[in-house]
Amino acid sequence: MFASVFDYPVTFPTDEPVTFEVTCRTGPQGPKTHHPVTLNPDWSIDTGHDLGLERIAGALSGATTSCVTLADKTVPALRDTWAQAARLAPVAITPLDRGKAWAVTEPVPGCPCEKRRPWELPVAGAHIRDVTHWARRHGAPPNDARRLWAILTNPPDPTAPTYHDVFGPGLQESPPLMDHVTVNPREADALWTMGINPAWALMVQDAVGCPEPLHIAAYYYVSARQIDLDWLAAFAPYGAEMVDWAARAYSPLDAERPGARLAWLKAGFGQWVIEPLLRGPYQPDDALRLARRQETTPNLVAGYLARWLEIKAAPPIRDLCAVWSLPCALRTPPTATMLAAARRRLGPDGDRLDTTQLALIVVACGSVTAGVARLRRDGVDTPASVVIDELRAEAAEA
Repeated sequence: MFASVFDYPVTFPTDEPVTFEVTCRTGPQGPKTHHPVTLNPDWSIDTGHDLGLERIAGALSGATTSCVTLADKTVPALRDTWAQAARLAPVAITPLDRGKAWAVTEPVPGCPCEKRRPWELPVAGAHIRDVTHWARRHGAPPNDARRLWAILTNPPDPTAPTYHDVFGPGLQESPPLMDHVTVNPREADALWTMGINPAWALMVQDAVGCPEPLHIAAYYYVSARQIDLDWLAAFAPYGAEMVDWAARAYSPLDAERPGARLAWLKAGFGQWVIEPLLRGPYQPDDALRLARRQETTPNLVAGYLARWLEIKAAPPIRDLCAVWSLPCALRTPPTATMLAAARRRLGPDGDRLDTTQLALIVVACGSVTAGVARLRRDGVDTPASVVIDELRAEAAEA
């Protein structure tokens, strides 16, 4: 079914084209005609007249025929509804409050999902598979979309086997194939309700190669965030718990620096301290070097570096090691409030000072007052490394 995990197939509710009658008119007040229209399994549409010419005429006159609306708005709404109903598209709902509630990922103006109200999972799942939602997204007439959806999902021959028999929107419980994804019936139903296709989930299982069954949240996040499975598979040797953490934590930073998160983990840093460090220039070896200098644990040093990054400062490790040796130095980075106070005291010169340089000088001197005094004495352009060297020399002479 799936060529790959991120190559979602285009399917159709039935095995054959579906023909139905439409009321065709130009504009809301135009004369009505009735004629058949055929919707093909590739979602192309045969209306019996030239839609290209009608689009040009509509652009010139401002009056669009109902068949152009059908082709350009209603059919895309039907196609997207089917993709969600058959679980052949990325999941389109988002967990709130750690999964206690759910909302539509991309709310639609004028739709009940617009304000991202917290819904229970079955309600959110039903909404994202409701043709009215997709009609509003595409600007299609909701009544027309509902009528055609009913025709598509209830073919004239009730005995004909169709794809709808397996993945139809009316199926409340997960299909039998989901038993190969998880043996827990509640988890199986939750995956199905989220919008996870069991055939797709089995492909994810194989690609990640975890020796333990994956947590159901991992499937959700792979689908919702389109996580690179080679990246995720690197966490598999650490077990399903770690794969789940990596999937939940995945962010654009991981796409930019794909090896960074795993490198911190391999170096012995806790999961809870890694995220802030991904936003900075530091490497695990930097933090370990500083930990040895401070004679403390890697995780405590990670928190220390994270607090520097919080104030948008990233001092070189050599400067942090040097500052730590000063007897008068602060043992924590300055706060944003402290830096703002230092800038005010320095006047116009304070505004042009680099944040990292100013923060290092305040820490090295032991207070805002001492740091400002040093800068007034030596000049605001004095590099922090020079101030640190001066303070080390003064401490050695004392």
